[in-house]
Amino acid sequence: MTEELTSTGFVPDNQRVDSVKFRCEGGIQGIVKKYPNGRVFLEMRCIDKRCADRNVGEVVFHYFDIETGKLDHTKKYRDPRKPKSMSGQDKSE
Repeated sequence: MTEELTSTGFVPDNQRVDSVKFRCEGGIQGIVKKYPNGRVFLEMRCIDKRCADRNVGEVVFHYFDIETGKLDHTKKYRDPRKPKSMSGQDKSE
C-alpha cells in the first residue's frame, strides 16, 4: 500500500488527495494539496542551503497552511537522482 505522510498521519490509497500544480516554463513551482481531513497545504521544494544539504543529495519539501500562510511542517528525503556514494569510482578521468 502506498501512503502519503501528512502532519496528521498517513493518507491511505483509498482516500483521494486533490492537488493543483503551479507551473511556469521552468517547471513546477508548488502544489496545493487538499487532504481528506480537510487540511489544505501548499507544497514547495526548497533548495536553500540552510534547509537542504545538497552535497549529500537531500530533497526538502515545506508545507504551508493555505489559510494562514505559515509553515506547518517540513519533510526531508534522499534525492533519487543523486548517487549514494562516489567511493570506489576512479576520479582521475
